[in-house]
Amino acid sequence: DHCALVSPLVADAERRAHGAAHGAILLSDPEAALVARIHLIRAARESIELQTFIFADDDVGLLVLGELLAAARRGVRVRVLSDQLFSFDNRRFLARLAQAHANFDFRLYNPTFDEARTAPLEFAAGIVCCFLRFNQRNHNKLLLVDQRFGIVGGRNIEERYFDFGREYNYYDRDLLVYGEVGVSMQASFDAFWSHPRTLPLARLKDVARRIVEAGPDPKPMPAHELNHAGRLTRILQLASDADYLGRSLLDHALTVAQVEYFSDPPDKPHVSERAEHDDLTALIATV
Repeated sequence: DHCALVSPLVADAERRAHGAAHGAILLSDPEAALVARIHLIRAARESIELQTFIFADDDVGLLVLGELLAAARRGVRVRVLSDQLFSFDNRRFLARLAQAHANFDFRLYNPTFDEARTAPLEFAAGIVCCFLRFNQRNHNKLLLVDQRFGIVGGRNIEERYFDFGREYNYYDRDLLVYGEVGVSMQASFDAFWSHPRTLPLARLKDVARRIVEAGPDPKPMPAHELNHAGRLTRILQLASDADYLGRSLLDHALTVAQVEYFSDPPDKPHVSERAEHDDLTALIATV
């Protein structure tokens, strides 16, 4: 715990916990949304769960990944779950991640033909031979820290969701919420994590081949060439800047008495056919 960043959000959460209240912060500004993620990862004491549809190998993706690995090295249990279709597809890089650290575990949801990379012909084959399974994707986005702080919303881990894109950007929103609702968020993540269509990197056929080929002493990989070094440096600095965190996050915190967390289940296409699941649309409509 002594290695975790001292966080004003943790102090605010502890203050609210005495009244069984939640804190909620709307993250509209893309810079603040990224700073909040980096700050919470650095403040983690026990566990981090990250779930996303897209985890890109661009500057933002590698920034977040580097912070997750740093957290794992200081003793935090880190679990990353990404949909396979639009995430890292460099098999050599994924082979390294599979062996990066005992506290770091990265899994892919519903990989096509149990491989990390989907070639164009395999993409077409997946649609033709088994469209229902191929189209079963994970669109949930969640960053959960210490089963207490959760960021949910529309942003994937990619430059264009944080205003880094040079041609266009997506303008989404997130909600940072902290309190007992983290238990529900954890249950949702665990359902995906343990689902039969979620595979560890080392069980993907093309990644496993790279692990074997690299041997016990793999050669260093070339460094990634950053396109936004200055902006990344600013994000890293702001993640530890108490004045910025207060101005951009805590000053906008709302006190919420009750929070319910809704999320798609991992077998969403079949939910309406199974009595043991409630239809998410019907659930929302009754609230």
